[in-house]
Amino acid sequence: NGTLTLSAYNGGNGQKWLLNTASLQGFAGYGKTISGAQKASTIGGLLGETVFVSTTDEMIQAMQRTEPLTIVITKTLDFHPYGQQVIKSDKTLTSYYGVTLKDCQLRTCPTDTNSAEAPSDNLVFSNLNLLAKDSTNCMLFNIYSSRQIWIDHCSFVSELGRTVDEVGKFIWCNSPFDGTWKSRATDFMTISYCSFYNRYWTTLFASVSYEVPDNEKIRCRVSFLYPFYDQCVRRCPQLGSAFGHIISGFWRGKENQNDSGTDEIIGGGQTDVVSQNCRFEAIASGLLAGLNTYAEVVG
Repeated sequence: NGTLTLSAYNGGNGQKWLLNTASLQGFAGYGKTISGAQKASTIGGLLGETVFVSTTDEMIQAMQRTEPLTIVITKTLDFHPYGQQVIKSDKTLTSYYGVTLKDCQLRTCPTDTNSAEAPSDNLVFSNLNLLAKDSTNCMLFNIYSSRQIWIDHCSFVSELGRTVDEVGKFIWCNSPFDGTWKSRATDFMTISYCSFYNRYWTTLFASVSYEVPDNEKIRCRVSFLYPFYDQCVRRCPQLGSAFGHIISGFWRGKENQNDSGTDEIIGGGQTDVVSQNCRFEAIASGLLAGLNTYAEVVG
């Protein structure tokens, strides 16, 4: 009747609004399924307040809140003494220019894998500098069984030794191998305009015992838009039980001493990968060095 009123939500279509995040493309963005159903866009903390944090404790407290939030980091923070910290659903994590998160181990699933608490969904990580400095054999982002994740314009740097024995990763995205949520697939991921520097084991995106999956419905769908892997070695990225779409990536390396090649895309079991307009300058001697590719790989 031309007026705007407020009332309790009852699930009616007249109370539903479609909110899409500006500039978000790929599997984390808005889309339609083959059947014509609408798939929502990741919006993070869009519906909540904006809070500013300047200490590690303040950031942990904000990430633990259950309501939607945009969390703005205003100073460089050191997570080395804190270990893994859970970030709850419906959050946007961003920062002031030049701020760094040192040795963060953000986790999207309870540390008790038998917990009934659901994994966190609908998360945006934007404009973050992440540094692996003192915490060895750790993942900076631990994404377990979560969906609707957008990682955008983030830089990942390691100052640790780049060897096969330092098994930490910048991003580990998979379902837990045991516990309550082991059968819940990670899904709907976009990684855009991110750079990864100086690590052996780098990024993995998989879903539910990715070595031998049979059910196509459990595959993780992930888009890589303009990734830059520099002086990395393995899992750049590795995909397992996944649909991967990689666009305009750049791989650069030097003397990585890895016989099977460096900075390569690995498609694990039950994985379909489409790689478009990518350039590889980090392939081992004799393996198509410097190739510009337009390739479709099914494996």
